Amino acid sequence: MNKNFREIEDLFSGYFSGELSEDERKLVDQWRNESSENEKIFKVASAAWGSVLMLDEMEKYNSFGALKAVNSRLPASRQIRWMFYFHRFAAIVLLPLLIYAAFMEINNRKLNEKLIHETIWQSVTTKTDMVSQFILPDSTRVCLNSGSNLQFPYSFSKEKREVRLTGEAYFKVTVNKKSPFMIHADKLEITVLGTTLNVISRKGQASEVVLISGKVSLAVNKGKGSVNYGELKPGQRAIFNNQTETIQFETVDVEQYTSWRKRANTENN
Repeated sequence: MNKNFREIEDLFSGYFSGELSEDERKLVDQWRNESSENEKIFKVASAAWGSVLMLDEMEKYNSFGALKAVNSRLPASRQIRWMFYFHRFAAIVLLPLLIYAAFMEINNRKLNEKLIHETIWQSVTTKTDMVSQFILPDSTRVCLNSGSNLQFPYSFSKEKREVRLTGEAYFKVTVNKKSPFMIHADKLEITVLGTTLNVISRKGQASEVVLISGKVSLAVNKGKGSVNYGELKPGQRAIFNNQTETIQFETVDVEQYTSWRKRANTENN
């Protein structure tokens, strides 16, 4: 919670008990009018304060029988002190906790709305001489080679699944025909429907794609449109020159280009 809220929160007790000056009351009212979230927090605080005031009324019910039994055994001066501290505990401890809970609920709701309407990216980077394995939000499995970085959203959209690669990674993409999987490898765009492939992407250098299974299409985004370089077949390797924007296809032994990922299994054992 920010400093401004802390200052307003300190004024709540005086506001509800009528002990604030006119200027202080105006500060609280001004804060309430700043946003609907502030008004919701104020209403929670007001309800909590009302509950504290109802404690005296609640004493007539059996739920307070035990408390009254203890109170009856104490000297008169201590009886008053006992109830005083009980009320102070409710006012000082319970009221801020309820206000804080309301504040966090509203903040979490705003964060969830942001996650729904905006694409928030996260990043995984492997250290030198390390290989890491992880699963993307759509259950796609990734093995990221040493010194590589992969950026991906916290949640994919329904229309497409995009990731950004710098370095080398092995993908086992989950099939979803309604939502193509797209790997941005510097200038090269690799579109996948459900495929196992190895990709190398180094900025300003050649990008490489080795297809193990499935089918991918290769293209370069030109702003107003894209240039399509065709499809890659299993057992083929595509080498894209980022400077000349030309591509070369060749048939290869895929094991030669994917054996590096076995280090991840060795390191995890």
